[in-house]
Amino acid sequence: MHSDADRKAVENEVVLAVRPDPAVAAQQGDTLRFTCVLAHLDIANQRAIAMKEWQVFEGMLLALFFSHDGSITVFGSGVLVAPAIALCASHVIAPHMNGLLAGQIPVLCFGVASHGAQGWRVRHIRLVDRCDICFLCLEYCAELPPDKTFYHASITTRLPAIGENVALTGSRAPGSSLNAAERTEVRANVIVSSGAVTQRFPLGRNRLLAPWPCLEIDCPAWGGMSGGPVFDSRGYLIGLVARSMETADEPSPTVVSLPWPILGHKVQAGWPPSPELTNRSLLEITDTQACRIERADAVSIRAGEQEGQIITEYTPWT
Repeated sequence: MHSDADRKAVENEVVLAVRPDPAVAAQQGDTLRFTCVLAHLDIANQRAIAMKEWQVFEGMLLALFFSHDGSITVFGSGVLVAPAIALCASHVIAPHMNGLLAGQIPVLCFGVASHGAQGWRVRHIRLVDRCDICFLCLEYCAELPPDKTFYHASITTRLPAIGENVALTGSRAPGSSLNAAERTEVRANVIVSSGAVTQRFPLGRNRLLAPWPCLEIDCPAWGGMSGGPVFDSRGYLIGLVARSMETADEPSPTVVSLPWPILGHKVQAGWPPSPELTNRSLLEITDTQACRIERADAVSIRAGEQEGQIITEYTPWT
């Protein structure tokens, strides 16, 4: 099934030159900046559009793709939330974990900023139990931005109200390739759809469809958008695209995973490696330039009975 957004889409083409880790050649005194920003999307009165100016995300929106035998397969989306740490949908990653862990399936992440293409290699994956959100720890593999600044999304723990409009985003790249010179030619569409919150499930919807905290949104989401960021009207990240329902007219409504269950789980350092970020959770690095979480105090964690188990508790607020 093809959406109006598909039919009206204007494909953008960006060439990404994959390079070795530029941090290895960094000189003493070189500085990289990581800045939390808000995503302001003006899509009023439009249910779904294909954005031509996808650099508006400043690289925080990622397309995830496998590269194998000279071809590229896009299999989902993600979002940067801390220095070289991204979130994506667990159900997109989990089926390929054996190949990923064995190094048989290299995964790259691609984003677009004002200056051009940004590329990341996935170096570590952290799945979280009973949740459809996982962590990707990344390593940069492209030309550094001219101002050496990277941007990532600002998270909120706020539970959106019934009837509130939110924006779902994701990347679709049907015609990409990787040549011998490791120049990745990506022709991609960024889809943005919007709609109202129709149901809220802070403790999970049901055991089969969505046993984790989520929202139901009256708007469509298509293949490739799984794991894409969902923003409220203020530009805060409120969740990730999980799955949509196949109906006669369009894939809608869409289930959106809420982020609070993963905030207390520790992850390996991003890039470049930093003692301040090594084996720490997003909650532990919030209120810094490394990570921004609005009302982080709404989430608390405690140790479970099993070794390494984390119990996360959430106090809803609107």
